[in-house]
Amino acid sequence: MDDEEEWPLSTKVSGPASSLYPDIVGHGIAFSEASPNLLSAAHVDIEACRIDKHGLESEAIESYDDLVFYFETSKSCHAIPDWDDTDLKTDSIIVSETSVDEVDIDHGAEAEIFFIRRMHAHTRLALSEQALKCLLSQHQVFSPLANILTSFSIGSTDYHEGSSGFYTNTTAKCPQGYSILELGYILKYVEPDAASLSPVPWSVRQMAIYQKVDTKTQETKGFVVQASTDVRRRKEEITQSVEACQDLSEHWTSLHLLIIGTINRNWELYLKSLDIGVDRLHNSLYAASLPNFTITSMQEVSKFVDLLIKFIHMLKLNMEVFNMLLGESRRPGGREEFDKTDFSCRYRMLEWAIDSTLSKTKLLCSHAELVLSRANNVVAMMRAFSTLQNNQFIHNIALDSNQSLQTIGHNTTRDDSNILPGPRHAPTREVPREARSTRTITLMMLVYLPLIFTSTFLSMGFIHVTSAHNGLIVRADDDMWFYLALTLPLSIVTLAVWYIWEWRARRRRMSRDLEENVKLE
Repeated sequence: MDDEEEWPLSTKVSGPASSLYPDIVGHGIAFSEASPNLLSAAHVDIEACRIDKHGLESEAIESYDDLVFYFETSKSCHAIPDWDDTDLKTDSIIVSETSVDEVDIDHGAEAEIFFIRRMHAHTRLALSEQALKCLLSQHQVFSPLANILTSFSIGSTDYHEGSSGFYTNTTAKCPQGYSILELGYILKYVEPDAASLSPVPWSVRQMAIYQKVDTKTQETKGFVVQASTDVRRRKEEITQSVEACQDLSEHWTSLHLLIIGTINRNWELYLKSLDIGVDRLHNSLYAASLPNFTITSMQEVSKFVDLLIKFIHMLKLNMEVFNMLLGESRRPGGREEFDKTDFSCRYRMLEWAIDSTLSKTKLLCSHAELVLSRANNVVAMMRAFSTLQNNQFIHNIALDSNQSLQTIGHNTTRDDSNILPGPRHAPTREVPREARSTRTITLMMLVYLPLIFTSTFLSMGFIHVTSAHNGLIVRADDDMWFYLALTLPLSIVTLAVWYIWEWRARRRRMSRDLEENVKLE
């Protein structure tokens, strides 16, 4: 197995145009960077299923050596023809050649599907890098599958909930009209999560499907990564029926019918749980009294809104994949043209199944949008009620404070009227003294203020003091009488205004005290 640890494989193209689109090196870099968070160190848990008209044969592969032994000993499906390079016509990517005789030989299995397991969305795939590269290189898988695999990487966020992909290729065409067709895509699904502490115990997961079809032999090879419980259940049911095994192995469309037939069942139950949770919160808003919301209630309804937004987004991702798969089935000159026999009924069945599933998904999306609107309404009402509660709380505090102050004032007045003067009331007697001191200082300032103002404003210097050898000489100007005639009336007016102001203030204060005493009595 020379290429067991080399993937993506280098390609051989037939023309310059076909070599421009596939970024094989880029896919390899992305795969290598994601491997530490994508793959287990050595653990391998693969179920290999070979299906033909006689039934389904399953084999568990638990190590890299088991996988190598499986490829060396199992009968392969019809091999890929070794078409001449000069006759190759490529739609996008051409995989490595495989030399096989163009003789129709019964090799046993007509379909081969590998189920790659994963415990849950926050664990790595149960597959080592060596084993995965061996598996992909043996089946010559096209490089865009790296974009699908990297979406399963674990990390600090649920990145997988927002990612998806759909890739398809016609890798080769021979003069007889036979091709190797490849298809890969991602579908989102949900399953119950008993260990979850969320109010809605469901886990969102994704399933990757890859399929490779030889249109000459109708041989199908494929992988299903992290298959849902319903898909595994359907696989077990098929094991019990020879007719179902023949149906699954006969045409490439059968695998997709099995997948999409189970995808919406749990989405309905999940949406029902979300609807019940939002309805419970919505009904609590119409209680007889004003609801009392807590931080937990706010967090719960916010969680519902977040889950519903993700719900709608993931359904839209699924619908886009359904549309792409439907377009692949209906594409002019597409897969139906390469069938060696008439399988038109198979294509019509796939188209009907996709249309039916797509219609159901659209209805679920519309229902989810309705529930999201109700959840947003609950958020708006909670915010309004919270504002009312805060306003009422502040109003109650103000009323309580006012009543407390009135009670304290009433009790203080009664106590003061019944207590004789003594040493304990010394601070009370000091208040009038301080008031008298303040009035005295004010009076002195009012006396000197007109004198200072007049001399400064008029720049008058009427008194001159001169130092001489025999003492100080004081001399007054002749205009000194004018200064006094101007200043004295101004001082008298200032003092009169101040006295009138104090007198009126004292009367207002006495009147106010009298009114308060009457109210207290």
